[in-house]
Amino acid sequence: MRDKYHELLLEEVRRQVNDSIANNKLEQMVMRKEYEYSMNVLAFHIQSTDIMPAFPWIAPFSASVPEICRIVHIFIDSSGSFLKHTGHMDQYDLVRRYLDRLLTTVVNKVLLRLIGNPTLQVSHTMQVAANMTVMERACAFFAEHAAKSCGILSRLVDGAHGTLAARNNLRQSQAGAYDAMLRIMN
Repeated sequence: MRDKYHELLLEEVRRQVNDSIANNKLEQMVMRKEYEYSMNVLAFHIQSTDIMPAFPWIAPFSASVPEICRIVHIFIDSSGSFLKHTGHMDQYDLVRRYLDRLLTTVVNKVLLRLIGNPTLQVSHTMQVAANMTVMERACAFFAEHAAKSCGILSRLVDGAHGTLAARNNLRQSQAGAYDAMLRIMN
């Protein structure tokens, strides 16, 4: 039952991520107000500095990044909530495993497929690489949120136990994006 639920959840998330990417113009996101910055950057800990920027602020990522972060956030909440009611003692490990699967087989795969698009221009490939960098940074937030949703203090899952394998996959995919950029330029 647990696996069936997560298969259905992953399928729904796959559809949402595909929609987000399909509707993305691959342009840097512009935030005009502090509340936009709070809900799109601070909410997912994807800021590169603790200093509040001047507005309007041009993000290094496109609008799909906070959209995907919201989708992943909801996935974590849904997974954690479901597992709480099943009586599993290893909730965090299960949520983390499904989260890794989501980030690797859905998010990373969609981004790689986008990079493989032969009609992609250099600027768009650069934007996808920047998006991957930010998604990789968001993995720490996702692991922390997974722990929190399972009632575990985030400091108890620091280090290797809290690390998501998807982080390395996204990092490797960034290299693929840079290679694609070089191929386009040559």
